[in-house]
Amino acid sequence: MTKKTRAQAETYYRQVRRDAQLAVQAELRELTHAEIFLTDIGEEALAAADTWRELYSAHKADHVPGWDWRKEVRRIRNRPRRVEVALWHEQTVCGLALGRISDRCVIATIHLVEANPAGNPLAGMVVPFITRYLETLAASLGCKEVSIEQPAEALVEYYESIGFGKKVMKGQRVIRQKMNLNSRLG
Repeated sequence: MTKKTRAQAETYYRQVRRDAQLAVQAELRELTHAEIFLTDIGEEALAAADTWRELYSAHKADHVPGWDWRKEVRRIRNRPRRVEVALWHEQTVCGLALGRISDRCVIATIHLVEANPAGNPLAGMVVPFITRYLETLAASLGCKEVSIEQPAEALVEYYESIGFGKKVMKGQRVIRQKMNLNSRLG
C-alpha cells in the first residue's frame, strides 16, 4: 500500500466523515422525525459558538468550557484524520465536537464537545447524537474503540451511562473514558 499525500489523505478522510455524517443524519431523522443535519464545522457554526460563552454567563451555568472553537478548529484542521462535526436542528447549531483518529485507526477520540447552552431544541441529546456519529465514523475506519478525552468530572457518570464504561485514570482523576466498538456495534 502506498502512502497517501496530505491532499489525498484530506480528501479521503473528508469523504469518510461526510459518509458517516449522512448515515447518522438519516438515522437521527428517522428516530426523531426532526430536521437534523450533521456537517463539518463551518463559519456559520463558529459564529454561533462565539456567542455561547455569553449564554453560559447569562444562564449561570456551573461549567463553562474553556476553549475557543475558532482556535481549536484552526489547530485541528492540519490533521486529515480528525473528528469534526457540527450538529444542527433546522437552522440552529446544537452542538460541536472535535477529536482525532489514531495513527493506525485503532481508536477515535472526541477531545472537545459542547452543546449550545440556550435555545437548543436537541438539549439533552447532543452528546448521545455526537457519540453515535463518533461510533459510525470509527467503525467505517475499522477502529476498535472510541473515547472521550479529559471528561469533565461532573460528566464521568453520564458518559459511563451512555456506554463509555472503561475509565483510564491518572491518580484519582479520569483522563479518558473508552467504549469497545466490537461489543457495541457487533
